[in-house]
Amino acid sequence: MVIDSIPFGPVFQVASACLVTHMLISYLIKSVVVTKAFHNALDAANASLDTRRSWAGWNLCMLTVMVGAYLSANTIPFFADLVDLLGASVTPLSCYILPIFAYARVLFDTPSLKRKISKFEYLILILELQFSLLLIVVGTWASVQTIMDSWHTYGYPFECHCNDMWNTCACSADHAGMEYCMAPDMKPFGQ
Repeated sequence: MVIDSIPFGPVFQVASACLVTHMLISYLIKSVVVTKAFHNALDAANASLDTRRSWAGWNLCMLTVMVGAYLSANTIPFFADLVDLLGASVTPLSCYILPIFAYARVLFDTPSLKRKISKFEYLILILELQFSLLLIVVGTWASVQTIMDSWHTYGYPFECHCNDMWNTCACSADHAGMEYCMAPDMKPFGQ
């Protein structure tokens, strides 16, 4: 991430605040959709009404989703690497492969469109499919390799992981601006 390249200081703090704001807004938008589906599944008859029961159900569903997100993010010590693994294995499928197959299905169902597609476009679609499959294989392999290589560094669930969060050599020796941690004789000013 870009924030990993910024040395500790005021710019890092502003970038972190912007990232937190972005994540809160993203979580709010996505959680409303998930919670609405969850609420509809649990209480379809009252989910769309403006009653106390509906609002109580909505609040309970939102609290459940929020607690579930917190627990899953903190219970899994390698959550960021797990997100990378899921992204590498699912994103090419949902963003490239499925749309290409949907497009191919439309072409198959409407023969008049087949004449409008050039050989060049067919070639591009085939190359895109191959590239997507390559992304799935290589991305998933790289993510699994990262998890396996870092397995000994993961702590227990809910354990404090200070990596790249605090400007100490114990927590962030390889962070930008912390080059003095690599030199055993040098200490930061004031320590």
